[in-house]
Amino acid sequence: MASPETLLGFDDLEIWVRLGCSRAERADPQAVRVGFEATTPGLPDACRSDALGGTTCYGKLAELFAARGAEREYRTLEYLAFELFAVAAAELAKDAALTIEVTKLRPPVAGLRGGVRFRLRGSAEQLLGAARGSAIVGGR
Repeated sequence: MASPETLLGFDDLEIWVRLGCSRAERADPQAVRVGFEATTPGLPDACRSDALGGTTCYGKLAELFAARGAEREYRTLEYLAFELFAVAAAELAKDAALTIEVTKLRPPVAGLRGGVRFRLRGSAEQLLGAARGSAIVGGR
Protein backbone atom coordinates (compact mmCIF):
# COMPACT_ATOMS: atom_id res chain seq x y z
CA MET A 1 0.00 0.00 0.00
CA ALA A 2 1.28 3.46 -0.91
CA SER A 3 2.07 5.98 1.80
CA PRO A 4 -0.49 8.72 2.33
CA GLU A 5 0.15 12.10 0.74
CA THR A 6 -1.53 15.36 1.63
CA LEU A 7 -2.11 18.58 -0.26
CA LEU A 8 -2.78 22.03 1.15
CA GLY A 9 -3.48 24.91 -1.20
CA PHE A 10 -5.46 27.89 -2.34
CA ASP A 11 -6.29 29.11 -5.84
CA ASP A 12 -7.25 32.75 -5.75
CA LEU A 13 -5.33 34.94 -3.32
CA GLU A 14 -5.29 38.54 -4.51
CA ILE A 15 -2.21 40.54 -3.63
CA TRP A 16 -1.19 44.03 -4.76
CA VAL A 17 2.15 44.36 -6.50
CA ARG A 18 4.05 47.03 -8.41
CA LEU A 19 4.77 44.86 -11.44
CA GLY A 20 5.69 45.63 -15.02
CA CYS A 21 8.34 46.18 -17.65
CA SER A 22 8.30 49.96 -17.44
CA ARG A 23 8.54 52.36 -14.52
CA ALA A 24 5.17 53.78 -15.49
CA GLU A 25 3.56 50.33 -15.26
CA ARG A 26 5.20 49.73 -11.87
CA ALA A 27 4.17 53.15 -10.52
CA ASP A 28 0.83 51.94 -9.15
CA PRO A 29 0.17 48.60 -7.46
CA GLN A 30 -1.99 46.18 -9.43
CA ALA A 31 -3.88 43.06 -8.44
CA VAL A 32 -2.08 39.77 -8.99
CA ARG A 33 -3.68 36.37 -8.36
CA VAL A 34 -1.62 33.79 -6.46
CA GLY A 35 -2.24 30.07 -6.41
CA PHE A 36 -0.37 27.82 -4.01
CA GLU A 37 -0.10 24.09 -3.33
CA ALA A 38 2.08 22.09 -0.95
CA THR A 39 2.13 18.31 -1.21
CA THR A 40 3.76 16.36 1.59
CA PRO A 41 4.19 12.68 2.32
CA GLY A 42 2.40 11.34 5.38
CA LEU A 43 -0.27 12.95 7.49
CA PRO A 44 0.11 16.24 9.36
CA ASP A 45 -0.32 15.98 13.12
CA ALA A 46 -3.58 17.97 12.86
CA CYS A 47 -5.23 14.95 11.18
CA ARG A 48 -4.87 13.05 14.44
CA SER A 49 -5.06 15.81 17.04
CA ASP A 50 -7.12 18.69 15.57
CA ALA A 51 -4.40 20.96 17.01
CA LEU A 52 -3.57 24.14 15.11
CA GLY A 53 0.12 23.61 15.86
CA GLY A 54 0.01 20.43 13.80
CA THR A 55 -0.71 22.12 10.48
CA THR A 56 0.50 24.88 8.18
CA CYS A 57 -1.36 28.15 8.68
CA TYR A 58 -2.57 29.19 5.25
CA GLY A 59 -3.61 32.56 6.67
CA LYS A 60 -0.01 33.24 7.65
CA LEU A 61 1.17 32.21 4.17
CA ALA A 62 -1.34 34.58 2.59
CA GLU A 63 -0.10 37.43 4.79
CA LEU A 64 3.54 36.64 3.98
CA PHE A 65 2.82 36.51 0.23
CA ALA A 66 1.01 39.87 0.38
CA ALA A 67 3.86 41.44 2.36
CA ARG A 68 6.54 40.11 -0.02
CA GLY A 69 4.59 41.38 -3.01
CA ALA A 70 4.22 44.85 -1.51
CA GLU A 71 7.78 45.31 -0.30
CA ARG A 72 9.40 46.12 -3.66
CA GLU A 73 8.87 46.52 -7.39
CA TYR A 74 9.03 43.54 -9.77
CA ARG A 75 9.72 43.64 -13.49
CA THR A 76 8.83 39.98 -14.16
CA LEU A 77 6.23 37.45 -13.08
CA GLU A 78 9.02 34.90 -12.91
CA TYR A 79 10.90 36.76 -10.21
CA LEU A 80 7.75 37.44 -8.23
CA ALA A 81 6.85 33.73 -8.37
CA PHE A 82 10.35 32.77 -7.27
CA GLU A 83 10.22 35.16 -4.32
CA LEU A 84 6.85 33.73 -3.21
CA PHE A 85 8.19 30.20 -3.66
CA ALA A 86 11.07 31.04 -1.30
CA VAL A 87 8.62 32.45 1.26
CA ALA A 88 6.55 29.24 1.16
CA ALA A 89 9.65 27.01 1.31
CA ALA A 90 10.78 28.75 4.50
CA GLU A 91 7.42 27.98 6.17
CA LEU A 92 6.95 24.34 5.12
CA ALA A 93 8.55 20.98 5.73
CA LYS A 94 11.71 20.30 3.73
CA ASP A 95 10.08 17.33 1.96
CA ALA A 96 7.16 19.40 0.62
CA ALA A 97 6.64 19.70 -3.13
CA LEU A 98 5.48 23.24 -3.83
CA THR A 99 3.60 24.94 -6.63
CA ILE A 100 3.30 28.71 -6.93
CA GLU A 101 1.34 30.28 -9.77
CA VAL A 102 1.08 34.03 -10.25
CA THR A 103 -1.32 35.64 -12.70
CA LYS A 104 -1.04 39.22 -13.86
CA LEU A 105 -4.71 40.00 -14.28
CA ARG A 106 -4.52 43.00 -16.61
CA PRO A 107 -1.31 43.00 -18.66
CA PRO A 108 -0.99 46.00 -21.01
CA VAL A 109 -1.23 43.88 -24.15
CA ALA A 110 -4.04 44.60 -26.59
CA GLY A 111 -6.52 41.74 -26.85
CA LEU A 112 -4.91 39.65 -24.10
CA ARG A 113 -7.86 38.81 -21.87
CA GLY A 114 -7.78 36.67 -18.77
CA GLY A 115 -4.28 37.68 -17.78
CA VAL A 116 -0.93 35.96 -18.11
CA ARG A 117 0.47 33.45 -15.64
CA PHE A 118 3.72 31.84 -14.58
CA ARG A 119 4.02 28.66 -12.50
CA LEU A 120 6.89 27.15 -10.51
CA ARG A 121 6.64 23.56 -9.31
CA GLY A 122 9.16 21.47 -7.40
CA SER A 123 10.91 21.02 -4.11
CA ALA A 124 12.75 23.85 -2.40
CA GLU A 125 16.02 22.00 -2.98
CA GLN A 126 15.32 21.65 -6.71
CA LEU A 127 14.24 25.22 -7.38
CA LEU A 128 16.16 27.27 -4.86
CA GLY A 129 19.33 25.27 -5.55
CA ALA A 130 18.82 25.48 -9.32
CA ALA A 131 18.65 29.27 -9.18
CA ARG A 132 22.33 29.41 -8.29
CA GLY A 133 23.40 27.79 -11.57
CA SER A 134 20.59 28.53 -14.01
CA ALA A 135 21.22 29.55 -17.60
CA ILE A 136 19.26 32.39 -19.20
CA VAL A 137 17.07 31.04 -21.97
CA GLY A 138 16.01 34.27 -23.64
CA GLY A 139 17.25 37.79 -23.85
CA ARG A 140 16.05 41.32 -24.44
